[in-house]
Amino acid sequence: KWNRKNIKNYFEVYLKVPNLELIKRDPKGIYKSFNKGKLKNISGFDISFDEPKKPHLKIDWKQNKSANYIAKHIIKKIN
Repeated sequence: KWNRKNIKNYFEVYLKVPNLELIKRDPKGIYKSFNKGKLKNISGFDISFDEPKKPHLKIDWKQNKSANYIAKHIIKKIN
């Protein structure tokens, strides 16, 4: 609510990605460390995650959609 009220032209994009895909990509090793018990307090794993209630745009991750496709989709919606 605060962002919508205080940031001019605020546009919230929620990219919903399954946890298995996050684990698969994991460039920083966050989820690997979590699975080994070395890290705690990871949103969506051991602490709850509140999904945005009314994002301007919600994109459900699909395996066959490229990052380029998703970026073009976001730009189209913003314009």
